[in-house]
Amino acid sequence: MPLSPRQRLLALFSVMTLTLGVTACTGASVPVAHEPHAPPMPAAAAFGSTILRIGKSVTFNDGLIVELKGINDSRCPAKVQCVWAGELTATLAVHGGDLGEQVQNVSLGALTAKNRRVGSYDFALVDASPTTATVIVTKPGVAGNAGIKSGIHGVVTIGPSCPVERMPPDPKCADRPQAATFSIDTPAGAHVADVSSGADGEFTMRLPADTYVISLRGTAAMPTMAAQTFVVSGNKYTELVLKLDSGIR
Repeated sequence: MPLSPRQRLLALFSVMTLTLGVTACTGASVPVAHEPHAPPMPAAAAFGSTILRIGKSVTFNDGLIVELKGINDSRCPAKVQCVWAGELTATLAVHGGDLGEQVQNVSLGALTAKNRRVGSYDFALVDASPTTATVIVTKPGVAGNAGIKSGIHGVVTIGPSCPVERMPPDPKCADRPQAATFSIDTPAGAHVADVSSGADGEFTMRLPADTYVISLRGTAAMPTMAAQTFVVSGNKYTELVLKLDSGIR
C-alpha cells in the first residue's frame, strides 16, 4: 500500500534523526580543535651574571645546568648582639656541560666561599634574597661566553724605568708595556676571573655589564698597583689603562 505524503514525510524525518544521532555518537563529523603549540623553550643562557630562583634551573650555552636548591640565612638580626655574625649561603646543584650527568652541590657564601671552581666553571655569589640568588657563572678561557657583547680592553705599562727623572725626558726611561696577571672581582669580593696582558701590555676579556674591581695578582713586592674599580656597560668595551709602579726611585 503506497504511503501517504504525510507518512513519507514522517519516515524521512525519522531517517534523518537516526543519521544525526549516529554521527553524534561516533563523532565522525564533529571537528576537533587542535591543541595549541607548546611555547618555544627559552634560549640557552650566556655565561655571566644570572638570577636563579629556588627550584628553577638555568641551562647555559654548553649544556651546563644550574639549579638553586635553597638559601640559608643565619646572619645576626639587626640590632642584636651575636657571638658570630652568621652567614648567607646559596646552595646550587650543577651538572651537564663539561661536568657530565653526575649532580654536584655547590655552596656559595656572602662572607666565606664567595666563589668556587667546579671543573672548568667558576661560580661567584653576588647577591641573594630569601628565594633568589644572583650568581656569576663563567668558563674562563673558553669562547662559550660568545653571548656576552661587552667587556674590557686594557693596556698595561710599568715605570719608572730610570732612578732619576731627566729633563728633557729620555726615551729610554719611558714607561714600557708589561705582561702581568690581574684578578677581576665584584665589589663584594667575589672572584669573577683572571686576565693576563701579553708582552705588548694589552688584554681583552668579555664581561657582562656590571661593576668590577681589578687588582694585580701574584707579586711579592714589586711591581705594585692600587686596585681600581670600573664599570662595564651593555654592548660596550670599557678601556682600562693600568700603570704598575716598578719601585725604581
